[in-house]
Amino acid sequence: MVMFQKVEEYINKNKINMIEKLKPVPVLQELISDLETKLYNLNVELSNMDFESAPRYLVYGIEKQIDVLEEVLKRVIAQQELIDLKQNSISLN
Repeated sequence: MVMFQKVEEYINKNKINMIEKLKPVPVLQELISDLETKLYNLNVELSNMDFESAPRYLVYGIEKQIDVLEEVLKRVIAQQELIDLKQNSISLN
């Protein structure tokens, strides 16, 4: 009886591992990570800047870069969600 339970546990564990391996890996995950890192670095740079002595054009430039990167990140995440939806619909058929 104990042997049967161990075999059953082993089979269930392997089923879970196989299911995890079959899940689609996000295609754009590396790009999303890079964009998030760049956004973080720009926000740190902006927060460490002394606004009284920093040239306004430099502060404005960093703020614009952050705005653009946030928009790009939103679009990339939306694109990844669309890819995931298409993959799920294909696997259901």
